[in-house]
Amino acid sequence: METLHQANDIIADRYRIVNSLGRGQCSSTYEAEDLTNNQRVALKVLYLRQVTDWKVLELFEREAKILSNVSSEFGVRSWGDLQRNHEGLSFLWLPIYRGRE
Repeated sequence: METLHQANDIIADRYRIVNSLGRGQCSSTYEAEDLTNNQRVALKVLYLRQVTDWKVLELFEREAKILSNVSSEFGVRSWGDLQRNHEGLSFLWLPIYRGRE
């Protein structure tokens, strides 16, 4: 599947795509900038028009719920903020944590 969003595309009037991080059968993950606070986030987008098995949507929703409860002793937290829009997209965002090489 080809990614449906390119660098500088805006999703939900809030997220500006920086680059593609990966893609699956029905979804793509992007590095994006949250335009409300200029933070970099990972944005996972599920393309509802390409979902043929509603189990995929159920698993995506479960992933968002689980991620919303993740934290660690190192102060790393993840948020799974599941949203839908009129363009046939479901998406969740997570903070990007950069590691050292």
